[in-house]
Amino acid sequence: MIDRHPLRRAARAVRGAGVRPAVPGQFGVLLGVHELMRGLARAGSFLDDRFHPGWRNAELGSPLFIIACPRSGTTLLHRLMSLDEDRFTSLKLYQTLLPGVTWTRIFEAFRAVDRAVGSPLTRSVGAMEEGLFGTWDHIHRVSFGDAEEDEWLWMNERHSPGWLLFYPQPSALREQTFVDGLDEATRSHLRDRYADTLRRHMHAEGRGRTLLLKNALVGGRLDVVDEVAPTARYIQLVRDPYRSVSSFVSMFMNVIRVLTPGVPLSGQVSRELCALGCAYYARMDEFVGSLPPERALTVRYDDLVASPRDAVEGVYAHFGIPLTGSFRARLDQATRAQRRHVSGHSYSLKMFGLEPAMIHGPLEEVFERHGFERMDATP
Repeated sequence: MIDRHPLRRAARAVRGAGVRPAVPGQFGVLLGVHELMRGLARAGSFLDDRFHPGWRNAELGSPLFIIACPRSGTTLLHRLMSLDEDRFTSLKLYQTLLPGVTWTRIFEAFRAVDRAVGSPLTRSVGAMEEGLFGTWDHIHRVSFGDAEEDEWLWMNERHSPGWLLFYPQPSALREQTFVDGLDEATRSHLRDRYADTLRRHMHAEGRGRTLLLKNALVGGRLDVVDEVAPTARYIQLVRDPYRSVSSFVSMFMNVIRVLTPGVPLSGQVSRELCALGCAYYARMDEFVGSLPPERALTVRYDDLVASPRDAVEGVYAHFGIPLTGSFRARLDQATRAQRRHVSGHSYSLKMFGLEPAMIHGPLEEVFERHGFERMDATP
């Protein structure tokens, strides 16, 4: 029988190690909100089955996945390619929180009514987004209506490394961080749930377009994802591993220390997160390297930020995707406005108690394959 509550085991393991949230009220509210959203998502699935049964016949085709460690340019590339609305369909943030045909139709109806009366709801949602996400704008702009990664779909299934924010002990959350290592019954269940959610989206918004997805935490479940779409194509973004892995650690630690202030910035948790980031980086690089050229492309982060337009055109050329005039115009406008993608995220190995060898040791093949320079001392 499939265990539908893997977090219970994780919670017991974390409590056994003496890690407890120092802000239990805030912690409890966040978990409560998650369970509410999960229940609403399940209700939407029930309504889909009753009123939109055609979703089961939707084809996934050959999706295009953008993968990398965090802060490696996945958001930039994803949002630029999402401008090609005639070619691609992407999950918006609200569609990862409340996926499915029913919820998409409900929000479409709300938007239509809102526009008809002067968009008061849009303004209210904008103010709410500023309160919820404003502090993240210098790192990663977030909006319910923006194309976003699909990690919340895995959060809903309780099998996402995102749960490390609530249970900050990577060694205790193997079921969440390495889905590919689970038993076949659990993998099959998760594979079916993920495939069904993507089919619902394609039924709601596909209209002959290609599914464009991005994820920066996919390293532990690439086999399951590839089994869902065996002809999927992958764009891997590679960045200096010291920067990439330290950013991975920083992304988690910034939130963990709000929810659980007793966790030190430099200690066992940061070291375990470093090891996890390295494992994900190595696995993504190995996976993409094993695919035939027609299914995979590696893009250097430095090349992407230096010339986003050239990078996007290179992706289209590699996969034989025609560039339409309308998309070229939107791409030109977006890249002129951007000029250079700069994250406000600052971090170093030293602040997390990490040494360069903790990164270039497990990622030796990555350094050699992509020509990254090694550090001798901690910056």
